[in-house]
Amino acid sequence: MSTTDNLSRTSSVYDDIKSAILSMDLVPGEALPERSLEVRFNCSRSPLRVALARLEKDGLVKRSGRSYVVAPIDVKELEYAFDLRELLECQAVRLACQRVDDGSLSRLREWTAGSADLRKETEYRTRMGEGFHMEIARIAGNPFLTRALADVMSVVYRARWFMIARGATPDHRFDEHAKIVELLTANKPDEAVEVMIPHLRKSRDAILESIEFASRLLRGQGLKVAGK
Repeated sequence: MSTTDNLSRTSSVYDDIKSAILSMDLVPGEALPERSLEVRFNCSRSPLRVALARLEKDGLVKRSGRSYVVAPIDVKELEYAFDLRELLECQAVRLACQRVDDGSLSRLREWTAGSADLRKETEYRTRMGEGFHMEIARIAGNPFLTRALADVMSVVYRARWFMIARGATPDHRFDEHAKIVELLTANKPDEAVEVMIPHLRKSRDAILESIEFASRLLRGQGLKVAGK
């Protein structure tokens, strides 16, 4: 099999397992023995292991000894992450107001347009929304802040899959992204923060509500939600 074929097969296995996690066919905390996955997804061990490594990087699976499990959800950890995210993003948008330029505004508008494009799948629009927030952190120009926010996002956006699977992605954020760009352009940091805070809290509430919904629905299937 050629290198191209191997990459294609790995991508296919990755997509199949990811889809099973997002649709809750594989629930948080469920064991993922390699042999069972090979049979279920009709794949060999090599592309399976590469796919699992990618899913681990995404935060959708985690190691358990020599094997993997679907990453459990810890609500208390999420709440701490949401608190820190708000602090970091408010500081980021303040700094970005001072440092934004035409090039960075153009990139922000591209992220905003992508997150609002209803012709695209929810997952795509969600990723564009993530890019919007990380772009503001990069514009802020503090590498420590950017790294800290990336770490927090890896926790927060692990849980966003519940929201995507439920189809509960809040459309309010698209208008709010555009408003934040407008305020950055006008160098109005206080007003930008006033929009950012409720924007983040609405996202937090939507994610937590989706986790609670999934917990009630799938408790009998072994769904692991800690900290409740």
